[in-house]
Amino acid sequence: MTLTLRSLRIAVTPVVALAAAFVIPLAVEAQVPKRTGGPVAGTWGAEADVNTFGDASVLRFVSPSWAVLVGASGSTTSDYTSGTTRVDGQTTFSVNAGVRKYHGTGLGLRPITGAGINIVRFISSGSRPFLYGEAGAAYLFTPHVSIGAAARLGFSRDGDQNTFSLKVPRVMVSVYF
Repeated sequence: MTLTLRSLRIAVTPVVALAAAFVIPLAVEAQVPKRTGGPVAGTWGAEADVNTFGDASVLRFVSPSWAVLVGASGSTTSDYTSGTTRVDGQTTFSVNAGVRKYHGTGLGLRPITGAGINIVRFISSGSRPFLYGEAGAAYLFTPHVSIGAAARLGFSRDGDQNTFSLKVPRVMVSVYF
């Protein structure tokens, strides 16, 4: 068998094509920066409270530590009687807006604190604004997934009546994109 330039080209072409198929994607992937830490400025997130399944928020990170959030929730209770007392059911809908600070950097456990306003609409008795503060922690498994828990303390004043509310624990699952 005689080795000619044509037979050499036929034998080498598939090898070069196969090598290029593996090398080019690796070279392109090396050019794309990867996120190895937590969310960065410009990252969007979606968060759901798994305790209620009716509370969800959208987050926008303005820095790796600070996020602005907007959310909504709804709930309903049925009429019931407790002993001799009749309790009427209630339907509520609320929207909230606030800020949250993720302390620390990177992945893993990060304490969180936040504050904002929550406007609650009681279908039977009107609307009421609540100021709230929250404190807890989030565990960032990857740059795109976290689970956390927080306590939320709310305060409202309606005429001469002060109202405090405490939501403990608020278990949150979040995805970031």
